Amino acid sequence: MTHNIKTTWEHDFYFVSLIEGKEVHFDATSVSGDQHHGVSPKTILLSGLSGCTGMDVVALLDKKFKIAYSDFSLEVMGELTETQPKYYHKIHIVYKIKVAPEYMDKVKEAVHLSLTKYCGVHEMLSKAADITHEIKFL
Repeated sequence: MTHNIKTTWEHDFYFVSLIEGKEVHFDATSVSGDQHHGVSPKTILLSGLSGCTGMDVVALLDKKFKIAYSDFSLEVMGELTETQPKYYHKIHIVYKIKVAPEYMDKVKEAVHLSLTKYCGVHEMLSKAADITHEIKFL
């Protein structure tokens, strides 16, 4: 499978990518100041990681384990290097989920499977960054 996107420069540091018929707006917030029109390309990587692993966990909990859960969210924090080119060398994922105590081990297994078997974004980013995670049960 191949993915193709088109990215067009609008003005200054503002670009728009067309991805599967949807627009994603990018801007260099540290340079453009008040003219901020989009997200930074680096932070969209963190968002992609959270979406990828989040979808895996939901699929596993729904289809494989067939357990009830609610209030599922993820927070991802990335630490950039000090030198150029700046990239995330440390990333931490926090999974927050409400589940009955008897299903906590299934959630842990779903997260583990996502991070070691299914999430391609994690696989790519783990080549450049130390990625850690934790699960907070609500």
